[in-house]
Amino acid sequence: MATSIRLDPLIEQRLDYLAAQTGRTKAYYLREIIKQGLEDAANAGAVCRPCVPSHRD
Repeated sequence: MATSIRLDPLIEQRLDYLAAQTGRTKAYYLREIIKQGLEDAANAGAVCRPCVPSHRD
């Protein structure tokens, strides 16, 4: 599923730098950050676990 977001210019710059330094894509890091954030929210009890399935690679 494709989606789009607007990033603060400083955050986009940091993401660009990270991707350039590691050779990974910005999309890779965005996916990983979102997965981790959903997992953290589920662990904190913010949402029920069945609503946020874990996708481990």
